Amino acid sequence: MANRYSNTANLFLTACFFHPLLPISIPIAIVGFIFSYWIDKSLLLRRHKIPEQMSGLMAKFIANLLPYFAFLWSLNLLLFYKTLYKDYYNGETQEKLIVPFAIIAACSLFIVFPVRTIINRCLENLGEQPTHELYNDFY
Repeated sequence: MANRYSNTANLFLTACFFHPLLPISIPIAIVGFIFSYWIDKSLLLRRHKIPEQMSGLMAKFIANLLPYFAFLWSLNLLLFYKTLYKDYYNGETQEKLIVPFAIIAACSLFIVFPVRTIINRCLENLGEQPTHELYNDFY
């Protein structure tokens, strides 16, 4: 399962960082996520159980990093478009730069606000207990 989490994060980051060069990378990643979802669902329901040492730790770790990835992605897009369209951004007028900096500001708000901490505290009360039984043994 650890490889599944890392492959999902790898697919997401690759699609985001290559989006300016290859816009079709987002739809390709969505198709990859759909296939991965159905494969993981069938494997989880038929073959696997959650290991004790993993539980939700890896998923929470990746979820906590998503706001930082969004901020880096917005910076990447700003630098890419300023490099690609030098003639358009050459004047550096305020109207042209409002949208890119608004996106960066919105992404930085997700880092500043304690949304991840609130979500993690809500999930702590659920008392997630690892089980040693397979899915088929419950029925």
